Amino acid sequence: MAGRILPKELHIEAMQTAMPCRVTEPGRRPRRIAAAAAYAAPLFQSRFRIILYYRSAGKEESAWTVAAWMKESLSAALAERPELAGRLRRAAVGEGEGGWEVKLNDAGVRLLQAAVAEVSMAEFLEAAAATGTAAAAEKEAPLAFWVDVDAENPEFSALFYVQVTQFQGDGYAIGICCSLLLADPLFLIQFLKSWAETQTQMLAQGLLTKTPIFHLGHFQRPTHPKHLKSIPFDSSTASTVTVLFKISYNGGRDELPYKAIAFACLKEAAERVKGKVVDKFCLMINYGDGVPKDLRIESCTRPEVPSPPVDLQLDGTIKMVQWGQFGIEELTLTQENKPVHVTYQMISPSSFSSNDEGLVVIMSPYEEIKGVSEMMMSITIPKK
Repeated sequence: MAGRILPKELHIEAMQTAMPCRVTEPGRRPRRIAAAAAYAAPLFQSRFRIILYYRSAGKEESAWTVAAWMKESLSAALAERPELAGRLRRAAVGEGEGGWEVKLNDAGVRLLQAAVAEVSMAEFLEAAAATGTAAAAEKEAPLAFWVDVDAENPEFSALFYVQVTQFQGDGYAIGICCSLLLADPLFLIQFLKSWAETQTQMLAQGLLTKTPIFHLGHFQRPTHPKHLKSIPFDSSTASTVTVLFKISYNGGRDELPYKAIAFACLKEAAERVKGKVVDKFCLMINYGDGVPKDLRIESCTRPEVPSPPVDLQLDGTIKMVQWGQFGIEELTLTQENKPVHVTYQMISPSSFSSNDEGLVVIMSPYEEIKGVSEMMMSITIPKK
């Protein structure tokens, strides 16, 4: 593409809501969020974003058909994970220090269909890559729709969005944005893999037809505007960078020195990616084994007296890893069609990056072998 020019606008053509296909069984309590009230509000905008790029595998696999299949398969997958269909609400008096919780199976997942008319997927990826890795992350932001959570009335805001974007030609992108208050990135990735399995099984069993009932074309009318909304491709660049660490440790997780580990990883991250060394950070600790339960949020400040070396109980280790190791690059939604490109971004509140504050997210344990547990921690810090 001459000059590698990015498109000017993305057009939102439809928005629906995918809800779990059955009622949540009794006994599952809401996800409680413990945080200082003044500190919780800025975190309403924190989220994890994944964008997957696909080439259509055949004539039947248009972006609109895939989106329609996703509406049905999402409903089936969410029935097993109603946490991801939840919404924020104020907790009852005495439940949670911050007064917030996530009510299960209440908001659903917003599913959008969009189009980029000016360029093909290959041209878009080439143009975005030419801007550099950090800038590319912001250039592709319109491919994963998000509406900021209303700080005054967050009860009415969606926390999970999935967007299917059709490029010119035979390529499309699936953009996912999920609030960190809803689930940690590791659980979201596990859900996406489970959802992909659900959709491929439904296709194999003939439960998803070639002309789905939720196909966009069934609802378009000549008298209505073609686009619900047009979003410009911003020229701004990302102001933060994220590094992922795997923590291996022995013994109980509750006994880990979280703050000391976080400061050690903050220092390592700053050296690895040439980020700022921060003296303050927001610490988000997710609890639950396989299912996101409670979330604790703390404001942490670097101690004036240096802490002793981190003790991970005998032979524990801390090492830097990549998001791709969790298999999201193998995510097939149709006909074993793997993505040609995947990007990830942890998005922290702008108030943190502007104040030189970091965001540390400790995720639920994801593996235990012979008494040795592994835990993921993401470090998001401002750039220099």
